[in-house]
Amino acid sequence: MQRVFLSILLLDNLSGKDHWEEALALINGSSLQLPLKVNLTLLLYNGRKEDDPAKAKILTSLAETCLKEGQLGIMHKNLENIETISANWKLAKDERLSLYLKCADLLAQSKNELAAFKVLRNYAEKVDVKKISDQDKEQMRKCILYGVKVPEVTQIKELLTHFAISKLLEQDQNYKYLLENLLSSDIYGVAQLY
Repeated sequence: MQRVFLSILLLDNLSGKDHWEEALALINGSSLQLPLKVNLTLLLYNGRKEDDPAKAKILTSLAETCLKEGQLGIMHKNLENIETISANWKLAKDERLSLYLKCADLLAQSKNELAAFKVLRNYAEKVDVKKISDQDKEQMRKCILYGVKVPEVTQIKELLTHFAISKLLEQDQNYKYLLENLLSSDIYGVAQLY
């Protein structure tokens, strides 16, 4: 397996063609142990140029592999800090938003809702408020719920002042009611709503 992978990388360099997707599929489809899969994927990732948008696919693929193996913890910081890590990657806006959603989803699946909240908050900052889609609304609702659920998030009021989320709250009175009642400590009113 390693020889096949290294052969693909060598062909990549000699032919001037880019075979990273084939190499990634080969790694993911293999029965290799997780440490070897991680090392080979990191070799593939580190072989990319600093601004290469392929790094997004490689990183999320590695995270998915780790999640399947119950080892996503080794990638939590990378996923949580995806905005900084991916800052130089030449991604279109929709690709960047998709990357943030994928990272937030992986973090939520591994029960790291605080990190998922942080990534979704970054997502909400990049959303075009003139064109908020149903998917954007759903992600901002998740951001609100994670913000409410996670004890470390103490700035619930910040969510009300976030521009994209405030636009959502103008349209979704249940979530606005939820946040306003939490801020006023009307837990009974919140319990009645849900």
